[in-house]
Amino acid sequence: MPTGDPFILGKSNSADKATRLAATPPLGLETSIAGDSAVAISAKVDGGSSIALNANVTGANSIAVNARVDNSDSIGVNSSAGGESSIGVNARASGKTSVAVNGQASGEASVALNGIASGQASTGVLGQASGNAPMGCAGIATGDVGVGVAGIGKGALAMGVVGIANDPQGTGTIGIANGKGGTGVMGVASNEGGLAAQFAGSVVVNGSFFVTGFKAAAVPHPDGSHRVFCALECPESWFEDFGRGRLKQGKARIELDREFAACVNIRDYHVFVTPEGACNGLCVTKRQRDGFVIEELQKGTSSAPFSYRIVARRKDTPAGRMKKIRLPELNAAKISAQAAGIATRIAEGSSTIKRRRG
Repeated sequence: MPTGDPFILGKSNSADKATRLAATPPLGLETSIAGDSAVAISAKVDGGSSIALNANVTGANSIAVNARVDNSDSIGVNSSAGGESSIGVNARASGKTSVAVNGQASGEASVALNGIASGQASTGVLGQASGNAPMGCAGIATGDVGVGVAGIGKGALAMGVVGIANDPQGTGTIGIANGKGGTGVMGVASNEGGLAAQFAGSVVVNGSFFVTGFKAAAVPHPDGSHRVFCALECPESWFEDFGRGRLKQGKARIELDREFAACVNIRDYHVFVTPEGACNGLCVTKRQRDGFVIEELQKGTSSAPFSYRIVARRKDTPAGRMKKIRLPELNAAKISAQAAGIATRIAEGSSTIKRRRG
């Protein structure tokens, strides 16, 4: 049809030049389709570096575009939030087992979802899921060195990825490794002095916990600094309990704490006794399931005080002495280089987005 002619519904329309639609506010173009799997507006562009649909909405609570792009190096949704407290992409899933944002990267070194927030208190990607077993934001990477969700914080207090759980049983961020030898969540500190991970609050580990360095507590010191106190290590899993007692006519019976005894192997445990008063010396003459007996040497009859230390094996884990384990291979330098390459590609993709919008 020649440029300027009206569109004819129900027929195929074509033009040899750009054809524009103009409408009186508040609607630029309104379409409504009630059928299943219906599409109000469908736009397809086959050329490389092309844009299927470009929409700009400046009003509050608006949606700019819903789009899908199948070509490589292309962009499904291009959205920019430049205002204060603004959101670039806002997706909300309220249905059962629903997904608010699903990004799949199948190419090598690809990125499924790229969110960049440059404004004050802005959000690069926000996924809200309120249904039963939903996902606010899901990123799946199937290619080599692929990234399901990539977040990069460039500012002083910038955060690449933030997970917030407001429900008492909610989870802000979860990582699942389904493959053998996989890793659910990994943090790498590429610069000296950096931290691979930091937690502000209690941490629960359901499983074994291994470190190649030492385990220590950072204890506040009166001079304002923190001092390192290293944990004791044993070839086996041992639990300890401590206490004090006093001899009566040279003898004393100490009962094991029931709560402690319920968690340890009481068939075989150690007792170390230290006199804290004048006596002929002490020894353990009986070790029973509910307690032990201490007697003074040389048939002494003193009333000397003493302290004791009980050491017993953990009850709920199989005994093992210096068991061999195989740690997963971790090439921090390689991972850091890959992460740097991903960051570069994200930056290049952002530049491409800006050029396309311009």
